[in-house]
Amino acid sequence: MNILQTSCVKPAVNGGIPNVEYFLIQGLKERGHAVSQFFPFTKSMVLSDLRYGLSLPDYDIIHSHTNIGWNTRGAYRTFHGCTAQSADIAKIENKHVLKKGLYFKINAFMEKRCAKKNHCIAVSNYTADAISKYYGSPAKKF
Repeated sequence: MNILQTSCVKPAVNGGIPNVEYFLIQGLKERGHAVSQFFPFTKSMVLSDLRYGLSLPDYDIIHSHTNIGWNTRGAYRTFHGCTAQSADIAKIENKHVLKKGLYFKINAFMEKRCAKKNHCIAVSNYTADAISKYYGSPAKKF
């Protein structure tokens, strides 16, 4: 499979997400998968996600801790904590701060496009339900 691994931090053997990604990438490569990596240099990933997303080639799976993958065709795209899930929690807690910010709106645009175009892999049923309801994507896509 042709896999894109992307995150806001570079893989490293020092605990946390970098540690998990390091061993995930090594394991995928050992099993014969082609793994490309993209780690934005900017702290705010919105611009790099948009720029890279416009020219992104097709991948079988995009394992993403960023919004990369919003412009691909046919890929399975992973969702961890997502904008839809955050909005769902904010609504439950009667907080609407998230819906007002530009960053939220850009993330929501990219996520909605991912949820509509791609097949999705969610880390939990709750995340899958939140994405499906928030963006009106069929549950069978998850």
